[in-house]
Amino acid sequence: MPHRLPLIPLSPLIQASIEAAKYLAKLTQKLSETPHNTVLQRRHASTRTKLDQLTKNMENIQNSFLSDFDTKSLAQEIAHINIQLLQLANLDPHWLQTLDKRANLIPLLDFHRYLSHAFAHEIIYSANPELTLTQLIQIASKLFHFHRDLSGSTAILTCLKMPEVQRLEHAWEQCTPRTIQCLHSLLPLLSPGRRIFMRDAVVPFAQAHLGKDLEFCLKQKKPKDTLSNPRIYHWLVSRAYLDRSQLCCESLQVVPLAQGEVLDSEEEHDFYYDFYRVEEKEDDVDEPSDKVPKRASSIKSTDSEEEEWTGYPGEESPVEDVEEEEWTGYPLSSSEEEEGWKGYPQEITTQSWQTPFDPWGKNYRLHAIEKTRRMQYSLSNSIIARKRISSSLVHSSASA
Repeated sequence: MPHRLPLIPLSPLIQASIEAAKYLAKLTQKLSETPHNTVLQRRHASTRTKLDQLTKNMENIQNSFLSDFDTKSLAQEIAHINIQLLQLANLDPHWLQTLDKRANLIPLLDFHRYLSHAFAHEIIYSANPELTLTQLIQIASKLFHFHRDLSGSTAILTCLKMPEVQRLEHAWEQCTPRTIQCLHSLLPLLSPGRRIFMRDAVVPFAQAHLGKDLEFCLKQKKPKDTLSNPRIYHWLVSRAYLDRSQLCCESLQVVPLAQGEVLDSEEEHDFYYDFYRVEEKEDDVDEPSDKVPKRASSIKSTDSEEEEWTGYPGEESPVEDVEEEEWTGYPLSSSEEEEGWKGYPQEITTQSWQTPFDPWGKNYRLHAIEKTRRMQYSLSNSIIARKRISSSLVHSSASA
């Protein structure tokens, strides 16, 4: 299967900057028609100041490190995001057992994969990897014991179990015995057979139980404190995402390959292709499409054909033999003509949204990493470059 970039939520700061930029564009248009309107001039100046301040704040946040935040706040924000993603899903037992796309579980699974890869990158390039390891173990512990977020905690544990991270022996040797003991107590969470850990879970570790007789035992409750921190939210969803081959190269640049060492960089299983297998079969019957989703330019593309990504679908129409309307993404506004998101298209079309679908409500929407970063770069001509290994950067899909 070709590698697919995970989709992640759009941060509140990015949404605020988008709205400010749109409002500023309207004011600029009106000022061009009535240049001597003092009210418009004041609004234009204040909006420009607000947008500049938002851009500056986002730059500062994106260039922060894990050590700049406390573990309690980070765990709380990860649980907050996972709760929102789980609310998008439909945990119908039959749909989950048969991996039906109507379960809409891909947003939660994608964020799990994004976190594990992003945190692995944080460990490898960190100036103090032993401190980063300790912090991540503490976050995983808080996510499990305090927030009951198995998806977030197992994402970190998956990161810590990656060969690219495990081979950093010097960093692991600096960790205290208490930290290692805490990690060993959490590792059974990754075992599909430990069903006891599903009790009272707020967010389940769905990957280990998909396609089986699921008993999530979910309670309708949220973490003890669900207040969101926009700064930490933005930091979490603006991390660099590297695939396994890129993480492998980065790890080898930090610690050269030892004699006889073999480093496995095989990608994790992507459940997207399991959930959307029915759609692939339907495409075989219909007229085949010539479009192949476009990948980020810095990631080597494969020659294999893959299904065109058309976003996370809503409820299917109960009427049979009626052609479904193509779902083209989450609109930014119901009153504006916006670019239709269709994954990673070769051509971008503009169309009017007649019936917007916004599973995040008023404040949250899902966007691909590539589009999110493109929005961030369009708001600022210069973003302070962080310390990155050039071969590991994905400019169009992840922020530095």
